[in-house]
Amino acid sequence: MWRLQTRSLVFASMVLAAVASVDARAETRPEPLPDPLTVSAAMAHATRAHPEFERGRAEVAATAQQSVVAGAGAPPMIMAGIDKLPLSMHGVDFMLLGQYGFPLSDVRALRAEAARRQGLVGRAALDRLAVDLPEAAGLAFVDAWQAERRVEALDAAAEVARTALVVAQARVAAGQSGPADVLRAETELSTLAANRSAALFAVRARRAALAAALGRTALPESLRIASEPPVFSEPPGAVEPDDGTSATGTPASLAGSVAEIAVAEAEVDVARARYGAELSLQGGAMISTMEAPALVAMVGVTLPFAGEVRDAAAAEAQARLVATRAAARSAALAWRQAVVEAKTDLDAARALRTALADEVRPRARQAVELLVAAYGAGREGQGALLDAARALSELDARLVDAHADVARRHLRWVRVRAPAAAEAGFAPEVSP
Repeated sequence: MWRLQTRSLVFASMVLAAVASVDARAETRPEPLPDPLTVSAAMAHATRAHPEFERGRAEVAATAQQSVVAGAGAPPMIMAGIDKLPLSMHGVDFMLLGQYGFPLSDVRALRAEAARRQGLVGRAALDRLAVDLPEAAGLAFVDAWQAERRVEALDAAAEVARTALVVAQARVAAGQSGPADVLRAETELSTLAANRSAALFAVRARRAALAAALGRTALPESLRIASEPPVFSEPPGAVEPDDGTSATGTPASLAGSVAEIAVAEAEVDVARARYGAELSLQGGAMISTMEAPALVAMVGVTLPFAGEVRDAAAAEAQARLVATRAAARSAALAWRQAVVEAKTDLDAARALRTALADEVRPRARQAVELLVAAYGAGREGQGALLDAARALSELDARLVDAHADVARRHLRWVRVRAPAAAEAGFAPEVSP
């Protein structure tokens, strides 16, 4: 009977452990991704699911408590003592005293304010993280999209090579050319197949990088990536330099500088009040074996002899404030330069992509089609057709790169003007 009960308890424990394990896996199961995955969905997912953003939120929550700690004073002290030792005929005095000290200046409130402003620095870091994480996800998405489109470009080139092979086989059968044409076409197909195998490894690597940018260990094998070139819409509240000397808002990249100035200003006030006078109150009771009980009260004030130290601390804090403001101005100048460079680079990338897509590629495609017909009719050799097919394949790969380059530069253009607002996140939708 005892063995049966023991086995029942063991079995019940195993069942409970299995249920707990299932519940734990359910809690940590990643959020499902839309299929096909778009760049906007990837960027939004990075903000919600990446552990780095969770870490940033936790740090902001921890920093929010620093103002309470910084503004607190030393706790009261209770002291007990015995007087007239060693014992003598005059009796013994027992004392119980309490002591509490507090500054006569507002240094505690100033320290609390400095700590509160330090929390703004952490908040600015979270704002920037809300921009950096989606940007990293967007760049990883573009890389994965580019790798998959390169495979498609190789497939298109292989289709032309297969057409050349079919025509060569027909011409050989008709006695119009030798077997060398068939061998050249087969060599071209084998080369494209080898390039495709290498490109598939690049796709796997890019998908793994995209999974990491999304805060996941891997992407589902069946998950498709949207085939349309990723294009980003303008973010709400995008910050624009107006006249070269000021801006219409605070970009996320400069929010930290603004918060650091506020902290440096508060530290100047703390340094000036740090070495002020402090009042100490002491009171209690004294009980004697020879005399009547008595109350004890004392008042003490620290002497502010640290004038030179206070002045030095204030001068140091003031110098750091000047340095922080200068660093902020330098960062603002760099930001304006980055805005101009991002827009210029984006315009250049768009111009190249438009030229390749609208002017160059149609001509290259038409040349291949004409050469296929001419080779079949015996008016052109196979070498001209394969050369044109290679040129078209290289052009398709270059066009894929041009689309990816536009996406990266557009993402940089959107990111550099993103406002400092962690609540809104940073996940611009794909433009239609």
